[in-house]
Amino acid sequence: MFSSKDLKPIGEFLTEPLYTLYDCGVPCLYDEGNTSVKGEIYNVDLERVMDIHTLELYAGYRFCKIYIKDFPEEVYGYLRPPYPDSPKVESGDWIEYRRRKDEAYLHLEE
Repeated sequence: MFSSKDLKPIGEFLTEPLYTLYDCGVPCLYDEGNTSVKGEIYNVDLERVMDIHTLELYAGYRFCKIYIKDFPEEVYGYLRPPYPDSPKVESGDWIEYRRRKDEAYLHLEE
C-alpha cells in the first residue's frame, strides 16, 4: 500500500464554493453545495495513485476534478454522497470541526 512518506505536500487550499463537507466518520466531500472547503493538495507518484484509487473507489467514492481557488493546475480528488444522517461541516474546515467536536466531548466527561 502506501504511507505518508509517499505523499508530497504542495500546500493548503480552499475549493471554489461548489461543495458541501459532511462528517461520515471521515470527511466526505460532496459536489452539491455552496461552501468553500479547506484542505491540502499532495503530489503523489503514479504507483501510489493507483493504490489510493483502488481503495477510494472500493469505498464508494467518485474520482473527479476538484475546483480550487487561485490554483493554476488541475486537481483531482474523491467525492462521496453523505450517509443519510451525516452532519454537515458548515465551516468547510474538517480540522477545526473535529477540534471543536473533541473539545465538546472532553467537557462532557468532566
